Amino acid sequence: MSDEVSVSSKAPMPRGYAFLPKGSMYRTLHARRLTRATKKTLFIVFDPKSKTRLGLRVPLTIIHEVERLDHSTKAARLSATNKRDATLLSQARGELRKRYPSMPPADMEQCLKQAFRKASGRVGRTQKVDLGRRVELAVVAHVRHAETEYDGLLREGVGREEARKQVWGKIGEVVGCWRMKSKGK
Repeated sequence: MSDEVSVSSKAPMPRGYAFLPKGSMYRTLHARRLTRATKKTLFIVFDPKSKTRLGLRVPLTIIHEVERLDHSTKAARLSATNKRDATLLSQARGELRKRYPSMPPADMEQCLKQAFRKASGRVGRTQKVDLGRRVELAVVAHVRHAETEYDGLLREGVGREEARKQVWGKIGEVVGCWRMKSKGK
């Protein structure tokens, strides 16, 4: 197994190595795997002041191989990602319709757009809780921002927890209405 060594960005570049900046999970994972397979040293590069990770130093031949692999598989990976994202949105939309049959379509779409936006760090994208719970949390967040004075309270300097307490009743009313089936259905 190869060694992993942490180095400052100021340290000289080892001969035959190149820098791979962080940012592409695909390239980083493959650069690590291929470097380990060749039993070469992998250098983890840190900024000396902030101590944040900047990227890797890996053998130049591996950088070229990783770039080739990235380019040759990009279309297939993008297609698979788009398919997974579309499936997630479809499933979330189904959960919303099932749990909140009277939710207006515009609110449903806005809720999906906000909570399930890729790379948003929002509740819809987490894998830590099941889809039903993510949908419930997304609806509460949507109602809090779209149907209450919550954002105005924050702008006035009210603390987040206090503002949430103040609007909780209104959230319950709206969510309760959306849970009920309308009489014509």
